[in-house]
Amino acid sequence: MGEGPEDKRAEPMEDGPVAQPRAVCSGGKVALRPAREKDRRKIYDWLARSDLTRSMLGPPDYPDHPVPAWEDFCRDYTPSFFNASGDGRGRSFIILAGGGEVGTVGYDRMDARDGSVFLDIWMRAERYCGRGYGPDALDARIKMSRK
Repeated sequence: MGEGPEDKRAEPMEDGPVAQPRAVCSGGKVALRPAREKDRRKIYDWLARSDLTRSMLGPPDYPDHPVPAWEDFCRDYTPSFFNASGDGRGRSFIILAGGGEVGTVGYDRMDARDGSVFLDIWMRAERYCGRGYGPDALDARIKMSRK
């Protein structure tokens, strides 16, 4: 298999192999592992500094949803998103596929009264879009919630 633009495998993390916490659930294409505090900056970068940012946030298409500053991201994504103890607001997970990290999925604002929850998902880079990782990650996360 070649290593070109057509290569559909996920790339390993740039900083080389790192011991990862065990995945807590998986789908047909992806596995999810809990995000940790040390993942916080990279998750922010995937949102605010990737080749996908313009398709999600900021002008010209989303002038009412500017790209958040680091401080704003930290205010919205409190430490509970990155540790198991949590404050009940939410939790983030890293999407794993093809031996690498390809995105993040998480939940926020669970409402036990009506069973609603906000889900967030974004991929690390455009090269991971269109492969079914996002829908598979959402399905896996929802199934995990029902256990």
